[in-house]
Amino acid sequence: MKYKTDWLDWCIRAVIGFVLGPLVVFFFVAGWDSGLWTLELFLKNKGIWLASALFVAGLNARYGDRLWYNIFNQDSAFPPGDPAHSPFSRWLSFVLMLSGLCIGGKIILSYFST
Repeated sequence: MKYKTDWLDWCIRAVIGFVLGPLVVFFFVAGWDSGLWTLELFLKNKGIWLASALFVAGLNARYGDRLWYNIFNQDSAFPPGDPAHSPFSRWLSFVLMLSGLCIGGKIILSYFST
């Protein structure tokens, strides 16, 4: 069975994830000031903003509203199962997540090497 992707929905979810990604990481880092990632380092390093934006954009584009319902352990108003994706849309979501992880990994490695 071939699935068709609703590209408008996919793009809207990706943009929402791109905006929410840095906010989620900012509040996580602000609440977890352990010395490794201080709030000052997070605010000065724009790469962390980009990495978190790309990663959460990919997650949100792939899983949609179910991502946020599962994080907060709430019942979903949507039918069970993931949103319909074509192989290309799944691949594109994966590329967004992977690029966010690679940028974040590079920043973390450069932090430890200094």
